Amino acid sequence: THYADAGRRIIAAVTPLAAGRGLGFAHLLAAAEDAALGTTEVVITGDRSDLVAEMRRHWQPGAVLAWGEAGDNALWDGRAESGADGRAYVCRGSVCSAPASTRDELRHQLVGR
Repeated sequence: THYADAGRRIIAAVTPLAAGRGLGFAHLLAAAEDAALGTTEVVITGDRSDLVAEMRRHWQPGAVLAWGEAGDNALWDGRAESGADGRAYVCRGSVCSAPASTRDELRHQLVGR
């Protein structure tokens, strides 16, 4: 949270300079959008090309997608254990939805319908 708070302070301080100069502040605007909307993390375990295809069907700016074999990073923590294979995990901020096993479940978590 320390770095997120510092980032928000920087965005707030520089935002008045960006008004009317969007092209010159593209990275600032992207950071502001990310700060406002947050990041969506999606992990799809196992060989589930159907779930990967469903994820790709939806406009998800700022989303991070990891799939296939487990990696050695925080996205995979607790998701590569036996019995977890073939599911999608959708997290926004520090809140994760229940694992999705079908395209319909994943669609609902991504867009709410």
